[in-house]
Amino acid sequence: MLFEQGAYARASTILEEALTEADDLGQAGEAAEALLNLGHIAMAHGDQAHASYRYETALGRYRALGNRRGESYALLNLGWVRVARRTDREAIAFFRDALSIMQSLGDVWGHTSCLEGLALTTFSGAPNHARTVVVICGAVATARASMGAAPSAITRAQVEEALARARATLGADSYAAAWDEGQAIDLEQATVLAGS
Repeated sequence: MLFEQGAYARASTILEEALTEADDLGQAGEAAEALLNLGHIAMAHGDQAHASYRYETALGRYRALGNRRGESYALLNLGWVRVARRTDREAIAFFRDALSIMQSLGDVWGHTSCLEGLALTTFSGAPNHARTVVVICGAVATARASMGAAPSAITRAQVEEALARARATLGADSYAAAWDEGQAIDLEQATVLAGS
């Protein structure tokens, strides 16, 4: 809750204390969750190196526990760190690994976030990049609306920036047509379009 309210310093203090306590008590799952959330705070502060460290540490702990859901979210967030660093190939690998797990678990929200990441990275520099980003993001928006879910506060700015660039490249009419096309396809079709 504190994190969602932007009270990062207080949330960070509480999470650091929770991490120490979880480690002291041998509560590996709780420690991994604290690490994941500390990564979110680092990303919110623009500290990609620290976020990456926290997510990688959480990933190792989730894998040791066999926690596939936690593993998928650590991979997803490592992908978003790579988007911020503009290391697309690394981001794509993380997003594809996360997506594979999320699909097997039926995690629709995670699936949508992976698709956004893949849209922003997979087609970078391709001739129809702008249009593909808009189509995939249109499909994601429809899926999220049907769930009553919102995009991640951490990645929202990156997606909005990509959509603004796409709108400038395509023009208003072509952008609207691509968005409408995306809203008419389901997540599986968007996944095929994203190359996964």
